[in-house]
Amino acid sequence: MNTVNDKIQDLISQIGPVFPDIDAVIQTEDPSWAIQFVDELVVMIEQLEHPDRMVFSSEIGTVADDQELPVYEALLCYNLLWKDTGGVKIGLAGP
Repeated sequence: MNTVNDKIQDLISQIGPVFPDIDAVIQTEDPSWAIQFVDELVVMIEQLEHPDRMVFSSEIGTVADDQELPVYEALLCYNLLWKDTGGVKIGLAGP
């Protein structure tokens, strides 16, 4: 009998051949994966248990010094909409 983890593993392993923009799908840990796209964007996928969920994360770029305040304001406003976004959050990876 396939467990949910087995089904997730199977689905993620099949995603590469379906989408031509995907260069690689790598299992980084159990259960975590990295999907690399042709434009070098990498999306990390982690399966968490408490609460049960899949977390997708990616670095999308850097912010110019003169744009930090408007970007921070946009991030805070977006996060305030968590009820409308299904709990999607956006944030900074570091300074």
